[in-house]
Amino acid sequence: TSTYKTMKLAMLACSKHKPCTGINYVGDTKYQIAGGLEFLAKDSAKCWVMGDKYIPQFTYDSTIWYFYEDYKTGGRIKTKVSEYTERDTALSACVRHPLCGSVHFVNKRYYLNSGSSTADAIGQNAWILGKTTLDLSSMTIVYHALHWTPVKSVQYGTSMAGLAGYKSVGEATRTCMGNPKCTAVLEDVPTRGFSLRTGTKETPYTKSKVISFIRRLPCGDGKCRGKKQGKTVTVDLKHCYKIQSIEVYNRQSCCSKNGGNVVVKVDKTTCNTVYMGGKTATVKFHCASKTQGKAVTMRFNDIGDINIEGVFLVFKAIQEC
Repeated sequence: TSTYKTMKLAMLACSKHKPCTGINYVGDTKYQIAGGLEFLAKDSAKCWVMGDKYIPQFTYDSTIWYFYEDYKTGGRIKTKVSEYTERDTALSACVRHPLCGSVHFVNKRYYLNSGSSTADAIGQNAWILGKTTLDLSSMTIVYHALHWTPVKSVQYGTSMAGLAGYKSVGEATRTCMGNPKCTAVLEDVPTRGFSLRTGTKETPYTKSKVISFIRRLPCGDGKCRGKKQGKTVTVDLKHCYKIQSIEVYNRQSCCSKNGGNVVVKVDKTTCNTVYMGGKTATVKFHCASKTQGKAVTMRFNDIGDINIEGVFLVFKAIQEC
């Protein structure tokens, strides 16, 4: 009979040995696996009988979590915050990340993983993501410098004839971006097949597991306009973008005399400072490196009769700001 130094190692061995029904403590910090269900009296003896499989579950942050002690998951996700020191913070981050399927605890740190399958790992823990009631409609994932919203159990739009059979989400999203009528990519999870969709109607689908990746553009519809409040014009980009350059279109006033410097920021980072007046039709400028965020703000010294009609961006979608 094999002997183990810890109870957990013995339990792990027993779970993988079909005839095993439990483990015995034989003294001197030694444990042995055993078969049968007959109990024998013995001074200072201890035993543990194998029961049915049980996976603890609990609810946190409006989400069901399944806890696996002495297990690990795989697929480490690269995020802005690479590791967490508190479990609950990691759980909240996981449910809000489109690729996260679990939280993995190892070496006193918590990590976000894409995998939801577990493997034995004594001393490590895993929390598997279950169903959530949170509104995650604004959550996106980036493919080819563009944002896509993954929606499970929904068919978005209608199928596009002859545009199916793609073998990866990367290939399908790249093709979709080159087709102006394409609004989404549909993944049939059991077959790992991908197809292109057009239209915006959302239809619940439960016959098999599907995921719709909905194409998203800056400002929602790709038509960015400014909202004026006092001397500030704000452009809501909706998602995170790295901005390379900006071109601002103004409703030109032939006889305007006002003008002055405009401080342009993307979130809290200053993109550039430019001159703009009522007679200005367009102004184009580059942003400082690492300029990124979800909103563009333009602060005018003299806004007068300036009326921003549109903003053209050279951008790259990023997962996190």
